[in-house]
Amino acid sequence: MKAMLFCLLLLTVAFNYGFGAVAVEKPHIHPGHEDECFLSSQNRYIRDNEAFPVPGECREVKCDVESAKVHYIYHTSCGVVSAGQGCRTEVSPDLNYPACCPRIVCENDFVNGEISDDEYQNTTYETEILSLAINEE
Repeated sequence: MKAMLFCLLLLTVAFNYGFGAVAVEKPHIHPGHEDECFLSSQNRYIRDNEAFPVPGECREVKCDVESAKVHYIYHTSCGVVSAGQGCRTEVSPDLNYPACCPRIVCENDFVNGEISDDEYQNTTYETEILSLAINEE
């Protein structure tokens, strides 16, 4: 039973930190801008390792300069979510990525992982799940 709950915890953590979609673009390198990526859709340069939220879209782009001749732009956006029974999806389109991504909200507090402000000061979501699992046995 403990092993199964531990696996459930690992899957929960993996899904919380592993959502999203990524596309990779190889941009043209402009003379004099060998240390930057040119984002043609926004008509602007992005410095190496700079993340830029795309206005009006729930995604961000990031420049990766491997060398003077090799540049990549990573386009990161939300993954696909589906709400089960008793749950719904909510979005915040006015926020930047990833806060603008759809999230699942359920009526059952346990599913939401909600804890009181006092409890939150001294714990994390993962330790709360572990303590609930241990108390069930």
